[in-house]
Amino acid sequence: MKLITFFSEISKTTANKTIIQACINGVLTLSCKAVKNTDTDYEVQWKIQFPGTNGWMQFFYCQHKSNIHCYVQIPTLPDGLTVLRNPDGNATLERSERNAVQDHAQIACQVHGISDHSLQSHHLYEVNFTTRCKCSLFVGLFVTLHFDRLPCITN
Repeated sequence: MKLITFFSEISKTTANKTIIQACINGVLTLSCKAVKNTDTDYEVQWKIQFPGTNGWMQFFYCQHKSNIHCYVQIPTLPDGLTVLRNPDGNATLERSERNAVQDHAQIACQVHGISDHSLQSHHLYEVNFTTRCKCSLFVGLFVTLHFDRLPCITN
């Protein structure tokens, strides 16, 4: 059995910012491009902000020491987003179109030193939930199942 996925499209990326066209429904996994030095202990904070709102909501946190320990801080976000547990430190969000009002969000990851909590680096994702994604599951020689929703996975 093989899962064939259609990924979100990265429109533009710079050192500190990435613009993504993501799926209207499905799962979006983001890795923190701000992590530069993995030889030291650090923590990663994931935050989200929606248009017209004040401030950022920290929804996911990981501490990278000898092991990675991650915590979902806000499991259900506004605009049809659910934060999924991801033990590898990446932010994974599931989006439901029927509960969504807006098609845009800013998601930031910030890397801090554990000993002094100083900001070491950050990366901003401008996410536009505008792409209608479909996935196919190849079951056998003549059978392929198509999905409009999960298990469509985007990266």
